[in-house]
Amino acid sequence: MQHPNGGKRVTLLDISKRTGYSLTAVSRALRNMSDIGPEATSHIQQVAKEMGYVANQTAVALRYGRTNIITVIVVNLTNPYFSIITNLIQLAAYNMGYSLVIVCSRDDPGLEQQLVEQAIARRSDGVLIFPSHSSGKSIEMLENAHIPFVLLSSMLPPYQTDSVIIDDEQGGYIAGMHLVEAGCRNVAFLATSNSAPSYAPRCKGFLRACDEAGINTENRHLFTVNYEENLSDQNKGISLNVLLPKLKHEGIEGLFVFCDVEAWRLMAFLQRSGQFSINDFKIVSFDNIDSVLLSPIPLCSVDCSLEYMAQRSIELLRSRIQGDDRPPQTIICPVKMICRNSCHSAK
Repeated sequence: MQHPNGGKRVTLLDISKRTGYSLTAVSRALRNMSDIGPEATSHIQQVAKEMGYVANQTAVALRYGRTNIITVIVVNLTNPYFSIITNLIQLAAYNMGYSLVIVCSRDDPGLEQQLVEQAIARRSDGVLIFPSHSSGKSIEMLENAHIPFVLLSSMLPPYQTDSVIIDDEQGGYIAGMHLVEAGCRNVAFLATSNSAPSYAPRCKGFLRACDEAGINTENRHLFTVNYEENLSDQNKGISLNVLLPKLKHEGIEGLFVFCDVEAWRLMAFLQRSGQFSINDFKIVSFDNIDSVLLSPIPLCSVDCSLEYMAQRSIELLRSRIQGDDRPPQTIICPVKMICRNSCHSAK
């Protein structure tokens, strides 16, 4: 079928000629302005739809100073945690009239800075960024460009910025107490990196639980783990081939793993090893991905209120876009333990 405008992009002038209304009336009807009658608005919008009209967002941005586009910078899209939270952010943003551009920094500071430059260049109204330990330069770029932005999941001291964060310390505490309540007296915290912004507060909470439970310092352990099998590069952490015999030898019963994806990798290795079983350790983790994506291995995990994080982050960013100049706000998302008995609790 031939395009109603001969294959050319449909303009407001084309709609004006087809309907007989002025350019001003067409423009205001397409924006549902109240000074255009309902019958005229309906007719103009129907004709625009039939002609295949799509608003020129670049022109709209130039006219009104806003693009209604928010850029979201995540660290790792292969981790379901980020897929889940960006999906929730997209829903919240759509309900407030915004579209998203979702990009991935791959935890690379140079790439992250390029993505920030692109967000500024495309005139994004605002930016949501999941920071890494090296995001300082990106934050400074956004501040210098006067682009509203909000940090998600974690803060990044010493920068004083708007943040919607997980209560990581409390999450680490309830993870540690969950192991204690399951009968553990010799426990370990495993993570692939001790430089992630969430690591220090989760570790602090875990150690606080150990203090309250009276677990001796020699029975609380911190390990940086390399989940690449058959490797033992100490710069990247201890491989599981080396770590697991060590855990058994030292009588460690309970494991708090930094996040669900890492816990799944650990549990899959245990199942395939032929030497160990997932029943050899009581395991808890963080993120509660199972609430959205059911895994074949049930896992006790700290829920961090992702829907609440998504909603509040968009609300906070929108307020800044609209001119709210209050001092930086920090919104803390509550946490709770969801038990699926990977702790092998006797309860």
